[in-house]
Amino acid sequence: MLALIENDTIVNHSILEGKKVRLPNGDFVIPAKHGWARDGFQLRTVLPNLQETPEGKRVSTTTTTLIDGEPTSVCTYEDIPDDVPTDFPLNKVQFKAALQFIGLTVGDVHTAIDQLPITDLEKTIAKLKVTDSDLYRRDNALFAALAAPMGVTGAEIDAAWLQAKDIH
Repeated sequence: MLALIENDTIVNHSILEGKKVRLPNGDFVIPAKHGWARDGFQLRTVLPNLQETPEGKRVSTTTTTLIDGEPTSVCTYEDIPDDVPTDFPLNKVQFKAALQFIGLTVGDVHTAIDQLPITDLEKTIAKLKVTDSDLYRRDNALFAALAAPMGVTGAEIDAAWLQAKDIH
């Protein structure tokens, strides 16, 4: 994921590398790539949040902030509620329905995986897990890592998960 920075201010923090991006002045950058700069605008890779999630907490929101001049994901945390749906694995149909409930598709998840700071092999395996698993567990670390790049919160995922578990 790239951030568009204009004069030390983040203008957009969710630009997909390799895609077309429109600048606030109406110009386009094709393709969007880390390191591009012109007329006070620049594209930089958003660095991941490296802070461990505290015990008993989950990511509530993620924002992108300039830290030492680099766009960096910064998370806020909330207590994990007692009704987190970790006891309800979903099948493929239920999982795809849960994605639909929050306005996403498997393709959106694959796009978010491509933006994670992991190796190409790890990206391929993550995509296989999303596409070809028989059961999906809410407590899989992949879902926590993908929430921010997909623009959803843990609470939204939980709600969609609980809604989808009843599909038979």
